[in-house]
Amino acid sequence: MSPIAERILVIKLRAIGDAVIATPVLISLKRHNPRARITFVTTPIAAELICGLPEADEVIAYDRKKLSSWLKLVLELRRRKFDLAVNLHASYRSALIARLSGAGERVVNNFSGHDYFSTVKYEFDKSPGSVIQRDLDCLKAIGIKPAESRTRINLMPDDESFAEELFRKQGFGSGIAVGLAIGAGRPAKCWSLEKYASLADRLTEELSARTIILSGPEETAMADAVVSMAKTKPFVLPNPSIRQTAAVISRCSLIVGNDSAAGHIAAALGTKSIVLMGPERPEEYYPYDGKRHVAVVKEVDCRVCGKYFCEDKKCLDLITVDEVLKLSKEMLKNE
Repeated sequence: MSPIAERILVIKLRAIGDAVIATPVLISLKRHNPRARITFVTTPIAAELICGLPEADEVIAYDRKKLSSWLKLVLELRRRKFDLAVNLHASYRSALIARLSGAGERVVNNFSGHDYFSTVKYEFDKSPGSVIQRDLDCLKAIGIKPAESRTRINLMPDDESFAEELFRKQGFGSGIAVGLAIGAGRPAKCWSLEKYASLADRLTEELSARTIILSGPEETAMADAVVSMAKTKPFVLPNPSIRQTAAVISRCSLIVGNDSAAGHIAAALGTKSIVLMGPERPEEYYPYDGKRHVAVVKEVDCRVCGKYFCEDKKCLDLITVDEVLKLSKEMLKNE
């Protein structure tokens, strides 16, 4: 990148966890040029979560389902006269947004083989590896040395007060609280609800832990099913916002869940986590330290399939309650 960019656009239109994974890019850009004004465009729920990060001067929510949102976004971006656009996912839609923003310099992560509208030619590493590093490669392509690879979320005082009051009312006190993230972006990534219910019971019976079901608005039936099957009746968060959920995660001793946003939020907040990996590569999509943040993986021939639905789900069904409980005990040893 020739002159230092003063107005920078960063785009990542994927799931909540993908937006969390993008935070090292925002941090590195701000450290490279503290005077730069950085605008981050992402999905509405991800925007709600990232908006407290000080390195993101502006977070714009883009609703892909509304044509009016597309037109409004493009007009807003053009008014900002960006010097640089960094597109962290090589979809045609996000690349077109970068192009129509009017940014003079554009870089696209072309891991998937496309570099639509990019003005920067760079040989991206195509081997499977950390998505965090893949995003940071966009900065290397324009001559910026990444300053940070750790993900980060900033909680607001209201969010922390919500979690503190909830823990007080539920009598969690200073004991062990384990969050169970039972949902995911697609059914093929979900561990059995019966196993979550059994795990909740055994965590309570063997560790005197309190368990909290972390579920989104579309996962109410799943949460109800776990509670109905569990003898110890885990607590279910009452329709929280994504930021309130993050604050609750920050107060938990451990998060156990599917490959979903909760695991990425836990890693960004420093809460211990166990993620049960389905049809994804952990080195790519849960690329954390392996000590405080552990991925449980069963290697089967069909595991990296990318399916939305899967009737077999061997990769997850082979994960037992016993081994998750044992790992939980090891990680909670010093709590």
